[in-house]
Amino acid sequence: MTQFTLDGPVLQAMLAFTSSSRGFTAHAILQTVLVEVTPESVRLVATDTHTLGLLHLTPILGYHLDITCEEPISLALPIEDFTPVLKDRSLPVTVSLDGARVTITTASGLSLTQQGQPAEEFPQYQRVLALEPSTPTGRLAFDLGLLAKFTTFAKAMKVDPHLDFCLHGPLSPAAIRIAGLAGFFGVLMPRQLAYETAIPDWLPLPQSDESRVIRLRDVEGVAVLTGVDEDGCHWSQFFVDELAEQAPGTCAVCGAAIPVGWMNLDNDGEEVCDRHIQLITDDAVDGSGTCSTTVAPAEDAVAIPA
Repeated sequence: MTQFTLDGPVLQAMLAFTSSSRGFTAHAILQTVLVEVTPESVRLVATDTHTLGLLHLTPILGYHLDITCEEPISLALPIEDFTPVLKDRSLPVTVSLDGARVTITTASGLSLTQQGQPAEEFPQYQRVLALEPSTPTGRLAFDLGLLAKFTTFAKAMKVDPHLDFCLHGPLSPAAIRIAGLAGFFGVLMPRQLAYETAIPDWLPLPQSDESRVIRLRDVEGVAVLTGVDEDGCHWSQFFVDELAEQAPGTCAVCGAAIPVGWMNLDNDGEEVCDRHIQLITDDAVDGSGTCSTTVAPAEDAVAIPA
């Protein structure tokens, strides 16, 4: 029998990455959390095929596991079925694996046994883990709604939801780390943009030495398209998601409320409307006086040029 001890909230936190399609039996394995135990570590993995969360726990990283394991073992656990014994979030729990049987026992003595699922039925998550980063020229889009899973997980682990992205190539998953949470590794699958030219011709892609890290003010409901104008100013196009109850921006020139506009990253986030961005950048108006800027449709995603 294999046993290990950890805090109950850690197991429940992994539910943030499981599938919410409860009525589709073919997705049943996606409602489980894969547990991989060795004599030195415990690894928890969950995925809904759009996102993936991996938490690698070892004593070196500060986790008190008290592992009893003679040889490596893997099993997919129906963590949601153990809710009755995981309600007390202040006490550690002991997880016992005996063949396909899983028993979780609280420090107070409450115990529950369920049937696990073979690890072979769980998606081969290693295939989406990038071996090394690259910095190609291009842009990627990600569904911001899925980022809420990582925020939910971070809060359940009682750490600030500060997410760090690492892009590994065009149309590749983004690797996500959570600051202050040792042993965590996340994956976010990209999505296809609904438009081809996200950045106007007058706003060229920044050169490699001009690139900068952009932290979104609100991870839910803001899309950012970044470029550099002829004066060297970095501009971001933003969209406000009214469903997220995010207040619209205010044009610094005319004072109008703008759900869609432009932000100057070099001037303390000054925002201007589409009309006045044309006046600020000469190339936004062609020789006939007609605006040549095509406003991209509001997308529930973020596209950041490499």
